[in-house]
Amino acid sequence: IIILILAILFSYIMNEVIKHIVCRVRPKEFFVIYMKGYSFPSGHAMNMSSFYLTLGYILKEKLNIKYINYFLYILVFFVSCSRIILGVHWVSDVLVGLLLGVLISCMFIHLYNNYWRNWWSF
Repeated sequence: IIILILAILFSYIMNEVIKHIVCRVRPKEFFVIYMKGYSFPSGHAMNMSSFYLTLGYILKEKLNIKYINYFLYILVFFVSCSRIILGVHWVSDVLVGLLLGVLISCMFIHLYNNYWRNWWSF
């Protein structure tokens, strides 16, 4: 659980830092729902992909559930698409959010496999 908490916290912090560096305005003419703040990158896409891809890896490794990743990929895809459909993000916001989330997930999986696995296994 600690690796999931660290992945989501890192993703959230990086998302906020990038949003305040880039300062991209949301596509207001397409709003279905009203959202405040900056648009780039999509926090939902970034946080969901970093959390659920890391969770999928851990569940597959620990519980040996073969098809859990497919369900989680579909979940992340639909939530990411919903951000565009609701008109609160540009397509590039969601794509970059997904990419950054995947990179964060890969980073924490790598850290888990190479450094933390033996340290946390008592």
